[in-house]
Amino acid sequence: MVLHGRPVRAVAGRRLGRLRGARLAGLAVWGAITFAGSAVTGSTAAAAGVGFVGFLVLSIASAVPAVGHYLPGGLAEPAVALAAGMPADSGEIATAVLGSVFVIVAALVIAAWSFRAQEL
Repeated sequence: MVLHGRPVRAVAGRRLGRLRGARLAGLAVWGAITFAGSAVTGSTAAAAGVGFVGFLVLSIASAVPAVGHYLPGGLAEPAVALAAGMPADSGEIATAVLGSVFVIVAALVIAAWSFRAQEL
């Protein structure tokens, strides 16, 4: 099958690739927050609690339109558009991914600071 002169498989592959990348950035945020919680608290249960609270706080903050475009929740709308085969604004994706990278870096800096302060 051909779609606008290109095979459907190639078009679908590109869309799914962008969707996977956006989803990976969103999931990496939760992993980084949970990792920072583990480094700071030293407890698995507390790390899970920190990750869950981080998920709740960022999800609630993502509901605010002015802030949501810069958080991992801002990846949801473009991801849905890409999955539906509709075009997504690359600016929205870029700001959400950059915001996600900022949160990841901040969480990893906190974890590194915590590891440095701990005695081994």
